[in-house]
Amino acid sequence: MNMRFGRRKNHRKTGMLLSLIMTIIMAWSVMPPIHMEGAVKYVFSRDTSKVELDGKSLYTYKHHAVWHGFDPSWNTQIFYRNLQTGQELQITDHGQPAKMPVMTELSNGDIVIIWMDKREYAGQTNFNWDVYSYNLTAGIEKKLSSGAAENRVVTADGNYAVWFDARLQITLYNLQTNEASVIGEGYSPIVKDGKVMFNAPSKQELKIYDIASGQTETAVQISGSEYIRLFQFNGERAVWKQRDNATDLYKYVSIESDDPSAVPIDLTQPVKKEREYLNLYIGDKNAAWLEDVGGSPQLFGANLEEHESYQMTFGTERPDVIGFTGDQLVTRSAANLLVYTSIRRMEIPDATFTPSEESSGWFDAQGGVLESTDGTVKVVVPAQAFAERTKVTLKPKSNAEAEDAMTPVTSLWTMEIGGEAKLPLQLHMSYANTDLTAAYVNKLGIYRADEQPDASLEYIGGSADEDSRTVQADVMQSGTYGLFMYEPSFQDVKGHWGQSYIETLAARWKVSGVGEDKFGPNQTLTRAEFTKMLADATGMTVNMEAKANAHFADMSSHWSNPWVAAAVEAGWVNGVDGKFLPNRAITREEMMVMLIQALGYENEAQMTDQEMNQLLQFNDAKQISGWAKQAAALAVKHQLIMGSNGLIAPKDISTRAEAAVVMYKVLMERGELVNE
Repeated sequence: MNMRFGRRKNHRKTGMLLSLIMTIIMAWSVMPPIHMEGAVKYVFSRDTSKVELDGKSLYTYKHHAVWHGFDPSWNTQIFYRNLQTGQELQITDHGQPAKMPVMTELSNGDIVIIWMDKREYAGQTNFNWDVYSYNLTAGIEKKLSSGAAENRVVTADGNYAVWFDARLQITLYNLQTNEASVIGEGYSPIVKDGKVMFNAPSKQELKIYDIASGQTETAVQISGSEYIRLFQFNGERAVWKQRDNATDLYKYVSIESDDPSAVPIDLTQPVKKEREYLNLYIGDKNAAWLEDVGGSPQLFGANLEEHESYQMTFGTERPDVIGFTGDQLVTRSAANLLVYTSIRRMEIPDATFTPSEESSGWFDAQGGVLESTDGTVKVVVPAQAFAERTKVTLKPKSNAEAEDAMTPVTSLWTMEIGGEAKLPLQLHMSYANTDLTAAYVNKLGIYRADEQPDASLEYIGGSADEDSRTVQADVMQSGTYGLFMYEPSFQDVKGHWGQSYIETLAARWKVSGVGEDKFGPNQTLTRAEFTKMLADATGMTVNMEAKANAHFADMSSHWSNPWVAAAVEAGWVNGVDGKFLPNRAITREEMMVMLIQALGYENEAQMTDQEMNQLLQFNDAKQISGWAKQAAALAVKHQLIMGSNGLIAPKDISTRAEAAVVMYKVLMERGELVNE
C-alpha cells in the first residue's frame, strides 16, 4: 500500500509519521520499502500492472508472457499473451500434457516459445517428454528433440535452446539452423550470451561450454560433503545454493564466471532450516531466493556486484515469483496481477547518519556561515538577518525513520536560532555521500520533523546544486530538519508519457492527485486548477483566508479562492467580463499568457511582428489570438511550450499531464531542478 503524504492547511505538511511502537508492530505484517545495513540501504519500488495472468510456470520476456494452464480435460496446455495488445493464443490443444514454457528472441527478431510436450505418449506409462517450439512470428510449430527420451528442463537465449535427459546428456539446439548437438553430461543446463553452464554429474562442479569455440571449462569446483543443490547463470555471474550433506547446512554463493581468476564469494552465512525452498532467480546484477523465516517463506535478494544480501518481504504469504526481467523482479499478486519490483542500492556512509558533535556561532548584522563538524550541513546567515548579535547552533539529533514513500538521505539535525530572524537563513544539506542520479536528486527536499503532538513532517522546500551536491531551502525558525527523498506514485500514470514529469512534481509537492493513487493525466485542466498549479510551482505565498470575489463575481465560494486571489495580487490572471470562469477548461494560449506573466517575462522588450513570426513558425500560428501572440512567442523562446507536428494548437484544451510538463519546465527555468 502506498501511503499518501497529504498536505495540511498550509499545503506544505505531509501525513502522519508512524510512532516508533507502530513501526515495530507494522514491521511484522507489511513489507518496509527500505532495508538498511549500516551505510547501505536497499530501496524497493513496486509497480503493479493491470495485467491479470493465471496459470503455472509463468514466463515473461519483454511484453510477452507464456504459461501452462488447464484444458477442459485437466491436461496442461501452453498459452501466450501479448502484454501490450492483450492478444492471447492457445499454443497447444492436443489433449495431452504440455508444460514449462520459455521464450527467446532470435537474432532476426522472431519470438520463439519452447516447452516440454507429451503428445506422442498418449496412454503410455513413462516419463518421456519431447521438446517442441512455436515461432510466434512465423506461426510455425516444430519438434526439436529426437527419439523417445525423458527430456527435462529447457532454457533458451538468443538463437539457442538447451535441455538434458535422464541419461544426463545435454543437448544444444540452434533455432536458426535447426541443428542439435550433445555438448556434455550433467544437470540443469542454462544458456546465456553464447555460453552454457551446467551442473556436472558429481554435482560438485559447474562447467561452462562456449558455443563459439566448442570448449568446456570448469568454473566452480567444491569437494568433501558439500554439493551444488541448484544454480542460476546470467552470462557473467553464477549464483548457487551450496549444501553440506554432513551437517545439513547450506549457503548461497556467487562467482564472476567470466573471470578465470575469480573465487567464489559467500552471499550468506551457512544455516540449517527445517524447511528449504528450491527457488533461485537471477537478473543482471541481483539474485533472489526464498528462505524460511519463522515458518513463513520470505523473499531474499543479493547484489552480485557488491556481494550484499537483503530481505525483501516480511509477510506470511509465500511470494509468487516469476523471475527477473533485467534487474526488475517480477512477481504475481494474490489477484494474479504482475508486480515489477525495481531494486536500488543507496550508499550513505555512517558519518552522514551518525554525526558526533554540535557546532554553533554568533552572528551580527554582517551575517556569516555555520557548518556542522562533519561538513554535511551548512547554514548561511545573510547580512541584516539579525538586528543584534545572535547565536545559531546545529545539533545532531537521530537517524530519520523511513516511511513507505519517504527515504531519509541524512540524519536529523536540530537548528536553534537564538533570536528573531528578519530574513530567511539558507539551510544546506548534503547528498554528496550518495550515488543518487539526477532523476532522484530532483525528488529530494528538506523537511521539518519536530516532535510535535501530531508527529508530522513539514515540507520546507529545496533546490539542488549539482556542483556542491547539496539541497538548499530557506528557514526562518528553529526546528529539527532532515533531507528526504519522496517517491510518490500514481497507478494511472504507469507507462504514461508524462510519468517522470508528474512524479517529480508530486515529489516536490507542486502537484497532487485527484483521488487515492490517481492523478488523472488525461483529464482536462480547468482555469482554477492551472492557477493553483502555477502558484505552487512558482513558490507564491498564498493566504488561505483570501478571497477573489472582490475581483470576480463568480468566485464567492470557489475552492480556488486563495490561489486566484494571490494570482490577482501578483498581476498574472485576468477575467472575462468580470468573471474568472474557474471551472472552464483552460486553452493552451490562456496557459501561455499566465505562464509568461507569472514568470515576469512580459517585462522583456516588446518584440516586433517579424521577431514574433520568426518564433511562431507553426502551421496554425494565425489561430493565436492577438492578446496572446506576444506571450506565445515568449513561451516558445523560453522553451516552455513546444509544438507538435508543426502545430502550436492555441485553442486546444490542456490536459493535466500536459500542464505537468509545463510546470516541470517552469521549475527548470527557476533553477530548482537539475538536468536529467
